[in-house]
Amino acid sequence: MEQFLDQTTSMIKPASPTLALQSTPPKRAFPKVRAAVPQGALPHYIRRQPRFEDTFGTSGDDTITTMDAEGDDIPNQAPTHRIPLQKMGVNRLHIPVTILDPFGSSRTVQLQCAVDAYASVAPERRGVHVSRMGNILAHLTANVYPSLQDYAVDLCKQISVVQKSHMAEVDVSGTISYIEAVRGVKDKASVEHIKLRAGAQLTNGDMRLAMGIGFNHITACPCVQQTYKHSFANTHHELLKAIIQEEIPFITHSQRCASLLSIENIHGILPLKDVLECVDAVIVRCQNTLPREFELLTVYRAHKTPQFLEDTLRDMLHAIYCLIGSDFPESTIRIQASSMESIHDFDIAGEITYSVQELHALRALSQSVAPLC
Repeated sequence: MEQFLDQTTSMIKPASPTLALQSTPPKRAFPKVRAAVPQGALPHYIRRQPRFEDTFGTSGDDTITTMDAEGDDIPNQAPTHRIPLQKMGVNRLHIPVTILDPFGSSRTVQLQCAVDAYASVAPERRGVHVSRMGNILAHLTANVYPSLQDYAVDLCKQISVVQKSHMAEVDVSGTISYIEAVRGVKDKASVEHIKLRAGAQLTNGDMRLAMGIGFNHITACPCVQQTYKHSFANTHHELLKAIIQEEIPFITHSQRCASLLSIENIHGILPLKDVLECVDAVIVRCQNTLPREFELLTVYRAHKTPQFLEDTLRDMLHAIYCLIGSDFPESTIRIQASSMESIHDFDIAGEITYSVQELHALRALSQSVAPLC
């Protein structure tokens, strides 16, 4: 095996610079890379392309120096209409971000993230330097961050500096995969996935954070259950009584739902485990490896406490408010949810957004009806 690996390695070594196809002249020496390249976990590669000097007859350094001296660096030019732009930037996909295991082990995990990065543009400047944003994204792949929020903060600060902007804003999201133990009649394991989101906004030195998680869960429709219950009428009175006494759920249809829970304007890092435990207390999240006893338990729990999508929005909002209300009084909770209807050919979607202060006020008004925390 070792001999095979040695042979394979030798086969994929880069070709010597002196080698060339017979139909082409010997390759010239590659230009030196002036910018530092991060030595992280990603593979590295330098693209072979014609040298600037050979193509244009002058050096890249001289060209850029002359361009800057004559005021022809376009982003730094004054625009026709000197109107400030609130934000301008890039939307990138598949950006690697390495963070510590959010479940508490000492391991690291790499997320492939979508990154939206913006900076304000002053009225005297025509635009942003896009390549500077790309350079920052590349260099940050070498770092390991305590959390996705810490990455968002670092990226936000650096963008503000290189763009010379009073405001920078970053939104980062990626899916984390993890192993969940399924201990029952037979011990098994399940590969699960959760979407993580982190946001950072820096305005005149004031940093505001956001965090979020996305997950799938199931609901059982209460309408069919109640209709079925009333269909018994007086014919099966004793059977109906026994079903209710034994708390046996009535039949109904189930939906798979997708929810995105976000907490805006949060001034600290909220542990992922705390949020998941809070959510799991009021909804039934999907699980990918379900032995028979867990399959029954999952379906039973959903049917035992049937929910509209509207119910899940209210229940999750209430639960998160109870979790963060005292520690993050300036925060806002936003939940977006959709339900893939099993008996319809359309989806149902909804959203709920409240600040903690607004929920404090609702709590004061509703103590006699359904008290909040």
